[in-house]
Amino acid sequence: MAFVGMALISAPLLQGVSFAQGAPAAMATAAMASSLSAADKDALIKKLQDAKAADKRARKQYSTEPLTQAGYDRKITQINRLLHKLNKGEDFNLSDADQAAAAPGKPEPN
Repeated sequence: MAFVGMALISAPLLQGVSFAQGAPAAMATAAMASSLSAADKDALIKKLQDAKAADKRARKQYSTEPLTQAGYDRKITQINRLLHKLNKGEDFNLSDADQAAAAPGKPEPN
């Protein structure tokens, strides 16, 4: 009986509480490579090739420390994968391209 009484008393208090979550469609979607025009795709390829050349140059000239060189190697490999995907027409997130083309002095660790 006490349980029923507590349920009746607390029911009006819980009316303002919502446990619902937003719909997944309401979230922003990431830009994908498939959404690029031909000119934008060419610009992205050039940007990635320039970043790759800068990373190769930085790896060769600026550091002899193995961990730093390995970081450049990872970035170069990542750029090669993205270029391969672009040439094959495979889709990927454009933020991956931005990350791969980051400044040559700051290789991304994996």
